[in-house]
Amino acid sequence: MFVNDIQQGGYGVECFYEQFQTKDYGSLEKILNILSKVSLVIAILFAAMLNLVFAAAFGLIYLVIFILSRNLIVEYEYELTADELVIFKIMNKSKRKQIGSFNIREISSVKSPERLEKSNSKIIKAYLEEAGLKDMVYMTKTSQGVVGFQLAMDENLTNLIKRVNPLAFY
Repeated sequence: MFVNDIQQGGYGVECFYEQFQTKDYGSLEKILNILSKVSLVIAILFAAMLNLVFAAAFGLIYLVIFILSRNLIVEYEYELTADELVIFKIMNKSKRKQIGSFNIREISSVKSPERLEKSNSKIIKAYLEEAGLKDMVYMTKTSQGVVGFQLAMDENLTNLIKRVNPLAFY
C-alpha cells in the first residue's frame, strides 16, 4: 500500500494510491518453479539426443506446469490515479495483466456480494479471499456497459473513493 501526493487543486482532489494483494504461497511456488526448470532442462537434453518423443513429453510437462503456476500463483494490484482506478492481475509474480479500469465518478452502487440483485451485468472477481478484507461489488459504467468489479479494498483506498463519489455508497 502506498499513498503519494494528495493535493487540492483547481480541478478537485489529485491523488495516487496503490494497494497490493498477495499471500504466502510458500513451498507451492518453489516446487512449481523447480519442476518447471527441471522439465525444461530434461526436454532440451532429450532434444539434443534426438529423442523427440521424450523431448515432446517433457516439453508438454513444462507447458502444463507453466500454465498451472500462472493460474495458482495470483496477486492483485489496485492503482488509483486522480479519478481512475486500474485493476491488475499478476500471475506467477511475472506476468502483469490489466483486467479492468473505470472512473470512480461512474460508480453507480457499492454492495456486498450477498445483497447483489440478479442482473445481466458482468461481475469481475479481482481479489484474494485470504487478504482478510471485506469484498464489495462496485457497479460502474464502462465502455463495455455496466460492469461489476468484486474488489477487497483497504480502508485508505475506500476513503479516497468515498471522497470523490460518496453517493455510490448509500
